[in-house]
Formats: sequence, C-alpha cells, structure tokens
Amino acid sequence: MAACGAGETPIGMLLMGVRETDENGEQLKFNPVKAAEMGVVISGQAVPYVSRGIFHYSGSILASQTPVAQTKLYAGASGQLTTGVTLGALVGYVTASGQAVSGVTSPVVATCLGGKDDNNCVVIRLNIN
Repeated sequence: MAACGAGETPIGMLLMGVRETDENGEQLKFNPVKAAEMGVVISGQAVPYVSRGIFHYSGSILASQTPVAQTKLYAGASGQLTTGVTLGALVGYVTASGQAVSGVTSPVVATCLGGKDDNNCVVIRLNIN
C-alpha cells in the first residue's frame, strides 16, 4: 500500500498503523498479541480505514500550518492532510508509467472544525467521496 499524493483522491484514512517490528526490534509476526496491544497490524494483514467521520488529527505537515475553523484540507504529496493546495490549483505529477500529467485539481478531503490545540492537533471532519 502506498500513500496517495497531491492531485490523487485517497480511499480513506487508516485507523491503525502498519508495523513489522516492536520497539525492541523484534518481529511482530511472531507475536501477534503484542501487535494487537500496540494497536498496529502487520504488513499484509487487513487494516480498517474510514472515509467519513470526525477525528482528532495530528499530522506533521498540518502542525506546521495555521488552520482555523472551516479551513479546507487536501491530500498532500506525502499522503498527509495539508492546507497548502487550494481548490482549483493545478497540480503536476508523473504517473507510474512515466507520463507527465498536469491540470489535475486536488480534491478537498476534510474540513477543520477549529484551530490547533496545545499539542498541534486539529479536530477535522473527514469526507472522502
């Protein structure tokens, strides 16, 4: 699985992390109970995701920005939410086959319901169509 990029519409947001090892470097595939306790899945397993809902979001890109209530959020180049791409802005990228594409509008995937708190977290309304 790969993170979506700017100009692409994500299918949703993962509810659990995907990890191969624990904090001690031991492989989680030999200890699935530890993976469950950590709240992660092992690569290759099914992972729950959501496309709509209200969440407390703490992405590093959004933490460096200053969103306020009703700020539209877009999928950034690293798969994180960002205010940096505006609706109607042209996004250029290269497809997997090497073909350059431009003129793609980055879709709105969420809306801020307020500003950042003391921990740089934002309450968002996720709504991916």
